[in-house]
Amino acid sequence: MSGKAGWVLALVLALAAGLRGWAAYEYSQTHPLRDAPTIDEASYDQWAVELAGGDWMGDEVFFQEPLYPYFLGVSYALLGRDLLIIRLLQAVLGVLTCYLVAKLGQRLAGDWAGVLAAALFACLPSAVLMPCLLLKPNLHMPLFCGLALALTRPGPGGIMRWFNIGLLGALCALLRGNSLVLLGVFFAWSIFPVPRGLPSFVRCFSFLLGLGLVLGPVAWRNHEVGGVYTLTTSGAGTNLYGGNYLGNPMGVATELPWVRGIPKYEADDWRYEAERRTGEELTPNEVSRYWLGQTLRSFVHNPGAHVRIFWNKLRVTLGHYSVPDNHSLDWDAKYVRAAALPIPGFGILSALGLAGCLVFLLLRKRRDVIFESEEAGMRSLILLGLYLATIVLTVTSMRARMPLAVLLAPVAAAWALSVYRRPHVSSILVACATGGFVAWPVFSETERAEDLAERDYNLIALELRSGPPTEGTRARVRNLVSSYPDTARFKILEAELHFGESVRLRAAGDEVTGMMEEQASLRLLDELDAMEGLSPRTRMSAQRLGGWVHTKRRDWQRAELCFRQAREFDPEGADLKAAHAQAMVGCAESSVSGELREGWVRSARGLLSELGDGALPSEMREDLVRRLDRIEGK
Repeated sequence: MSGKAGWVLALVLALAAGLRGWAAYEYSQTHPLRDAPTIDEASYDQWAVELAGGDWMGDEVFFQEPLYPYFLGVSYALLGRDLLIIRLLQAVLGVLTCYLVAKLGQRLAGDWAGVLAAALFACLPSAVLMPCLLLKPNLHMPLFCGLALALTRPGPGGIMRWFNIGLLGALCALLRGNSLVLLGVFFAWSIFPVPRGLPSFVRCFSFLLGLGLVLGPVAWRNHEVGGVYTLTTSGAGTNLYGGNYLGNPMGVATELPWVRGIPKYEADDWRYEAERRTGEELTPNEVSRYWLGQTLRSFVHNPGAHVRIFWNKLRVTLGHYSVPDNHSLDWDAKYVRAAALPIPGFGILSALGLAGCLVFLLLRKRRDVIFESEEAGMRSLILLGLYLATIVLTVTSMRARMPLAVLLAPVAAAWALSVYRRPHVSSILVACATGGFVAWPVFSETERAEDLAERDYNLIALELRSGPPTEGTRARVRNLVSSYPDTARFKILEAELHFGESVRLRAAGDEVTGMMEEQASLRLLDELDAMEGLSPRTRMSAQRLGGWVHTKRRDWQRAELCFRQAREFDPEGADLKAAHAQAMVGCAESSVSGELREGWVRSARGLLSELGDGALPSEMREDLVRRLDRIEGK
């Protein structure tokens, strides 16, 4: 790209760098979660810390795609765990993606289409925010755009082109498992005979060589640590099931009843449930096949319901609203002004991109006006359609659809320039139709407000676990409970707030008020216990909190009962095992029956043995063992 367009592109890239750098700095200064990555972010962060510490192999088959945590791990090893530096590094990747989008737009419709595509992507609010977050799209988008450039190069392509398709496609599969579907399509294309260019076997060999250089070591590593050859992860079946679960009609990221909602436990939770249903011990691959089979069986028995789910996911994926997953764009924009600027959002990109697709596919007389290269345009649209289909088949969210932006931006730019150069009523009418489709609300205002409330819930939970409740925390809890009085999770937060207040007041010597706060917490927990229809996870959270309240009151029998009930849902949680063991020791100390006392001691020692030496603080373990020895008269 040269001349005036090149200079304008340089300004666009400077704008992209400025917006992303501003967002990264502001997030690191003002965002309440700046030092506390959550959910998947926390999982990737912890994984990266372990990698930077030297544990490069791990000890189990990958359940989450590994490339991004390894990218973070290398960054931590070289730069240290400074999250501002990591965010700025991801901002650089965002600018690189913007440049690659410009190259793709240039290939499809010329220099100025490339500049406009880069500008649309540079100002996209979700793309501006993304470098602030420890999430996979930061690495996936530049690789995916590179893959699109390799695919849209005119002609059948030589050895290096097919090698690059295999290499980049495999790297994308290590970031998003749905890319495995694309690899199957590319393989079929490589062996399909063409009238000119390389023989099919040469194209296929080049593609498989690039693929094997990336996925071969991953399959070998999975076999070494888990005994099974798995190309990427063992989570394909579970992802497909989660996105098509009949209790999830919108197909968005959701909490299933048997999954604890913490990434490091997900693989075990899915395995436990599959083994419970089958009555057999299963390998990771067998677990994935089980959930794949359950999904396919549901498709056969409930076709109408699944058609509606697919339609909902299509609307959500292409719609103007950015569906939250780990993060909510609307909530984060309260703390990151760069993401709250009045600039075109995903809805504009989607509407114009869809208009370009439809004009090219349906109005043959306008094809040469949309794309300079029909071949490159068709390949770009095929990749867009395939990737969109993989999202509709699995789970949709703001971060899942981000790679679509790198394809939609060039097509949107091509459509806009075609209308500018040769205005045509049909093109404008198509854009009006796609605009209406994108703007058509999928979620009500109430549902969107609930999405924001969930972010407040996450923040409050973090604050309550980080220290004594502040006045801001109390105000947020009151606001949530008054707005959603029948929501069980928010009631648990209120109960936890009362418990935290009781601990603070007792420590300050105010026993009477502290006891009143304890009673308020227990009243709320009793209300929750009487509620019907609670999810197993919510009931477990209430039981765990009840166990802590009774532990503080030294009511060991009730504490032990609460922890035992909570462990029915979370049998392997180290914190629950430790709390349960402590309650058992208390029961043993307060027991008047020698036989019961011996039973409590045996059970407590068994739990402590299961926990191992590193799972408990040494002082706590020594104290519990000393008390057990004293009970036994040692």
